[in-house]
Amino acid sequence: MFKELIILTLSAASLTAATAQNSLKITSVDQLATGRQNVKVEATAEPQVFRVNGASSLYSKDSIAIDPAKRYRLSGKFRNATPDKALRISFGVNGMDERKRPISGGSVDAVPGTETELAADFKGGDTVLKVKDASEWKKGRIPVFKVDASGKLADLPNLNTEYITIKDIAINADNQYDVTMSSPLKQSYPAGTSVRQHESGQWFHFPALNVPLSGDWQEFEFVFNGESASGSESGKWRKNTKSAGIAAYINPGQVKDGVTELKDLGLEEVQ
Repeated sequence: MFKELIILTLSAASLTAATAQNSLKITSVDQLATGRQNVKVEATAEPQVFRVNGASSLYSKDSIAIDPAKRYRLSGKFRNATPDKALRISFGVNGMDERKRPISGGSVDAVPGTETELAADFKGGDTVLKVKDASEWKKGRIPVFKVDASGKLADLPNLNTEYITIKDIAINADNQYDVTMSSPLKQSYPAGTSVRQHESGQWFHFPALNVPLSGDWQEFEFVFNGESASGSESGKWRKNTKSAGIAAYINPGQVKDGVTELKDLGLEEVQ
């Protein structure tokens, strides 16, 4: 989870678009996709105003190239089209690596000092990991494998995780630790594989997280510049971000029959 939430409202005159080529503007429902098949983005009678009935992740199909040394502006407007219902919005970016793989919060939200090794082979389909030292581990986090054992976090972002949380931790008869997962892991790993705990985090990078929406248009604007060494800092890209698109979570509280409207979504390089 994010350690802080900062909503930045910047003067449009204070930032100038650097290039028309390195920008993404949402002008059509065809540019957007949702995470649920039964939830669609629909056009409205107002030009370039879209609506979503229900709860779902939302993301742009396209992305722009990212250079962390440059500055980028994310912007968008949202409103609650059913003001009798308490709706919220999460708004941010979908950062990806050089292979267009999403860089999730779980891949970068490392917990320093939790590095250890598997004390025995782990077979995919099992639920119990045997590790040498889980004294600093906590339930509710996720294990990430093949990590930088030095503690310098050089492996981030690390995608060797299945985002399954830890249910229980107990010292065993060998004075090592049995770590019970909330459901089975699919991958197998040999004894000696390095492993570390991560917070599960948010899948997308949301500088605006669970913000209440009113019936009036609410404008969001954020600037990204620089790269985090680990974690998900507001105003910085997750480590190794090479491209990014626009992302949101519509109605994260999953309020029944809640309708959210959106417009003027954009991501662009600025000077």
